[in-house]
Amino acid sequence: MLSLLPRPSQEVRRSLSERRYLGKMIMKAGTLLKEGKTLITRWQQRFVVLTEAGLFYWSSEADFRANKPHKVLVDLRDCSLATAELHTKKPFSFGIFHTSRRDYFFDAGEEREMLEWISNIERILGVSDSDLTLDDFELLTLVGRGGYGRV
Repeated sequence: MLSLLPRPSQEVRRSLSERRYLGKMIMKAGTLLKEGKTLITRWQQRFVVLTEAGLFYWSSEADFRANKPHKVLVDLRDCSLATAELHTKKPFSFGIFHTSRRDYFFDAGEEREMLEWISNIERILGVSDSDLTLDDFELLTLVGRGGYGRV
């Protein structure tokens, strides 16, 4: 399946290994769809940057490149991560969950990209497996939350 999400520009990809955001090295950056938090499910394209400090996003890559402040910081401390196809109806989506903070759902558009995001986020969470595939996930159903995958 081809991804309809744009890739980060060559300049952003080339400079990721040497770029920092708020003093932290950028581990991954790119465009993802983010599920809105309204009652009507709306997916919004966001430029997302992952550092050890957390997951930041902007409305666009242009905003990031123009050094505009990030829209949101998703604090990854004490979070869990899971695939979220049953909840989102999108095959390459994942969720970031915390017991007392908002849940976030993202769609990567393709399996390889989703697995890269998951692998990098898991590195920050201290749960890294370099050979992660969709077969590594077991299906879970959470009462009132839909179904999710768990490594």
